Amino acid sequence: WSNAISQGESMIGGGSSCPDEAMASAQPSYKYWLVMDFEATCEKDAKSWPNEIIEFPACLVDPTSGEIVDEFRSMVRPTERPILTAFCTELTSITQDQVDSAPALPEVLSKFDSWLASHGISESGALSCWCGDWDLRTCLPRECARKGLRGVVPPVLRECCNVKIVFCEIMGTSKRQGMDGMLDQLGIELVGHHHLGIDDSRNIAKIAVALAERAGRESLAPTTHAARKGAAKAMYRVGSGLAHACEQATETALAGQAAEQAAPPPAALSPVQEAMRSGGGSGRPSPSSPPPLAPATTHPHVHASVKTNGAAAGAAAEDVARRLPADSLVDIGVNLTHKSFKKDAAAVVARAAAARVSPLLLTGTSVKKSRESRDLAHRLSIETPAMMRDIQAGKIPGPPELYFTSGVHPHDAKSWTESTKDELREMAADSRCVAVGECGLDFNRDFSPRDVQEHVLKEQLELACELDMPLFLHERDAHERMMVVMGPYLGLDGTPRRLPPAVIHCFTGSAEAAATYVQAGLYVGLTGTLCMASRGKHLREEVLPVIPLDRLMLETDAPFMFPTQGNRSRCEPHHTVVVCEKVAEVLGVDFEVVAASTTANARAVFRLDHHKRANAQKS
Repeated sequence: WSNAISQGESMIGGGSSCPDEAMASAQPSYKYWLVMDFEATCEKDAKSWPNEIIEFPACLVDPTSGEIVDEFRSMVRPTERPILTAFCTELTSITQDQVDSAPALPEVLSKFDSWLASHGISESGALSCWCGDWDLRTCLPRECARKGLRGVVPPVLRECCNVKIVFCEIMGTSKRQGMDGMLDQLGIELVGHHHLGIDDSRNIAKIAVALAERAGRESLAPTTHAARKGAAKAMYRVGSGLAHACEQATETALAGQAAEQAAPPPAALSPVQEAMRSGGGSGRPSPSSPPPLAPATTHPHVHASVKTNGAAAGAAAEDVARRLPADSLVDIGVNLTHKSFKKDAAAVVARAAAARVSPLLLTGTSVKKSRESRDLAHRLSIETPAMMRDIQAGKIPGPPELYFTSGVHPHDAKSWTESTKDELREMAADSRCVAVGECGLDFNRDFSPRDVQEHVLKEQLELACELDMPLFLHERDAHERMMVVMGPYLGLDGTPRRLPPAVIHCFTGSAEAAATYVQAGLYVGLTGTLCMASRGKHLREEVLPVIPLDRLMLETDAPFMFPTQGNRSRCEPHHTVVVCEKVAEVLGVDFEVVAASTTANARAVFRLDHHKRANAQKS
C-alpha cells in the first residue's frame, strides 16, 4: 500500500482484522475512527529541536466492520530546517527527495480538510485515534504557532482518543505501552516500518480494532479534548480559515474556468502558461490550482476603491485595517534607512501597523546600513507613550515587530574588506537579526566588478551556512551565474544541500528564472512592480502563475517600487496590502488565502515567532 498511495490522495483498501459478533451488534458512536500518526523532523538527543511534520497520514476505519476503508497520505516539506538529519532519515526511512518535492504544511492541511469533507467528517462524525498525545497536543500546535498558522486544522480533531489509555483500562495495567509493546501483548504482528507514519497508523488501527473486539466499540471514546486557549486552540478552524478559504478559492477557479469556456477563444498562451495548465512550471500546482489568467476578483475584505496611487492606496490600507486581524501581512523588505524616511520613520511604522502589516524586515545592504537597520529595529520597537496611546485608542493593534538583515548588497561588494565578514557575523548574533543579506548578483548596473560580486556572494553564502541563518538574496540580469554560484550550496552538483532557507527578493525576472528558483527550493518575493501597468505585465501573466503560494512572499522594497509605474511617490510598508490584493486578483483567490500563506512562509523561513519570544524575554 505504501507505494500505491500518492501524496495527498485517498485509496480504498481492505483491513486486516475481523470483528466478532459483539462488535457487529453494537451501534457505533462515531461513523469512523480516524487513526493518525505524524512523523516529524528530529535530531538525536536534541530536546529543543523545532519539530516539523514531514509525513501526514490517516487511516479511515469503519467501526462496524473493523476495515480500513480509505487512507490519506502526504509528505510535508519542512521550511524551518529543510535538510533532514541522518538520524531522522534512519529513524523514519523518509528521504530528502521525498520532502523536497512535497507541499508545505498549509497546503497539506487544506488537502486533508478536503479529503475529510469528501467523507462528510470535516466538522464531526469521526473520532481521531492516536498512540499518545504528543502529535496533536504538542507537535502540531507548536508548529502552527511558530509559522503563524491559525484556523487551519479541521474541527473533527478537537476530540481524540489516546489508545494507550484505552489499552491500560482494558488490559488492566497501569504502565502505558508503546505501539510495539501493545501489539506484542495483543498478539498482533507489526507490519511495515516502525516510525513511518502510514505504517504506524495501520498498526494503531489494528490495536484499536483489537481493543474494540475485547471491550466493545464504545470503549474507544475521547480521552483528550483540544485546549481551550493558546496555540492549540488557535490552530483549529472555526467557520472560515485557511483550509476553508482554499476550498472557496478552488470554487472560484472552477467558476473562472466555466466563464472561460463561455467566453471567446483566448489568445495563444506562452510556453510557460501552457506548462502551468498541464501541471508544469514549478513542478506542482499552487494550492488552489487557479488558471494562469483567472478572472479578476475583489475580495470583500479589500475595499472596492483600492487604487494604486498614493492617497487612495493609503486610504485602502486603513480600510483593510478595520477588517483584518493583527499581524496579517509581513513586509519582508523595507529600506527604512533611506534618507526619505529620516524625519518620519516612526510614523511610517505606525501606518504599517495600522494596516496590519507587521512584522517589518529592515534591509541591510552594507555594514553601515546593516548597523543603522539594527539600531532602527531596536529603537522603533520601544513602547513609547505615544505608541501606547495609539494602542489604547485602537489605532494600531499593538507594538510593531521590527527585525533586520545583515549583509552586503552587490552594489556595495567593492567595499568588502577582510573584516567585513566578522562584522556581519557580530550583527547576525543580535536578537533582531533574522537573515544574512541583502546579497547576490546585479549584472544590470555593475556598480561592483562581477568577479568581486561573486566572491562577496560566496562569502555570505558560507556565513549563512555557518550560522544556519536564512538568506535574503538579490538577483538582476544574473540568473544563470546566480545558479552556478549557488549550485553547490543547493546540492545541485550531487552533494548534500547546505543552504538554509532563502528568498529571492524583489523579483522582476522571467517566468523561467522564477520556476528554476522554485524548483531549487527557494522562495520568491514580489513587490509593487506587480501592479505596474506595463512593467508588471509579465509578472502578472507569466511569473506569478509559476510560483506556488507556499513559495511566495510579499514586500514593498520601500521607498522604491511604488505600485504605479511612473509615480514618484514614496512607497511605504502599508502598501503591502495593495501587493497582496493584486496577487489575489491575478490568481482569482481570496485575499485571506494570499495573506495567510505568504505570512506563514515569512514567519517560518525567518523564524519570526522564535525571535519574537527571544526579544520578549530580553525585555
